[in-house]
Amino acid sequence: MKIALNMGTQRDSTGAAAQDRQLERDLLAAAQGDWSARQNVVKAFRPLIASLAEKRTRDPRKVAELIQAGTDGVGQAAKKYKAEMGPHKFRVAVVDYIEQSMDKAAKGSWLSRLFGKS
Repeated sequence: MKIALNMGTQRDSTGAAAQDRQLERDLLAAAQGDWSARQNVVKAFRPLIASLAEKRTRDPRKVAELIQAGTDGVGQAAKKYKAEMGPHKFRVAVVDYIEQSMDKAAKGSWLSRLFGKS
């Protein structure tokens, strides 16, 4: 017979509702400039960022550049977060910010395009 150590006094902290609450707290703090909260938000979206980067290229150096750009995109999205948006809508909106940042990084600066630096 299994005996639960958690006797029902505390809910499962890994549930979807708890994750949403934590994400919302981190987003609100990141929007105010809290660096550690921004890192928590980036950590939550790191698998998505890596997946999107690996779909764009297999070159490890380029993947690392795209991951950094995606991280910057998450930071931009977190700065623009509003409480009325909610964490569910943020999860949808952040994809656009990540992809825009990756597109910009893949394209390169206008100087690199002008002088052919790759």
